[in-house]
Amino acid sequence: AKAKAKAAKRRRKKKKKQDPKMMKDPEAAAAYLHAWEAHQDGGEGESGGSPWRFNKATQAWLLRHAYETEKVPKDVFRLLLRYLEGLKGVARDRLREEASAVVTLRGAPLATAAPAEAEPLSEKAKKKAARRAASLRGQAGEAAEAPDGG
Repeated sequence: AKAKAKAAKRRRKKKKKQDPKMMKDPEAAAAYLHAWEAHQDGGEGESGGSPWRFNKATQAWLLRHAYETEKVPKDVFRLLLRYLEGLKGVARDRLREEASAVVTLRGAPLATAAPAEAEPLSEKAKKKAARRAASLRGQAGEAAEAPDGG
């Protein structure tokens, strides 16, 4: 019985990795933040959808892609900064460390975050990523060097 359960779990895990729908859509992440904003303002989701609920996977996606202007536009980034004010624990510490590293690298992607097939970033993209990292680092508890999100 245990072997069957393990095998089923492995199949689910493998299927999850292969399923392209499992990749987070930037619009879905933006909708998550807008629903959070409506929840914070005392209402429910503006679009009449379900009320905001914490989603660890969406939060992780937002933290991973916060430096990428194509995936997290400027208006969504501002909302993300507000959202991160409430970030606590290990996630907050990890965000602070990662943002500090991106600032130190002047916007160059971290080795763990950049897939091998990704194109190198332009100087402009690196500068934007560094500014965003400084903002994120400030939200995570350190003094931000660049207050705008880029």
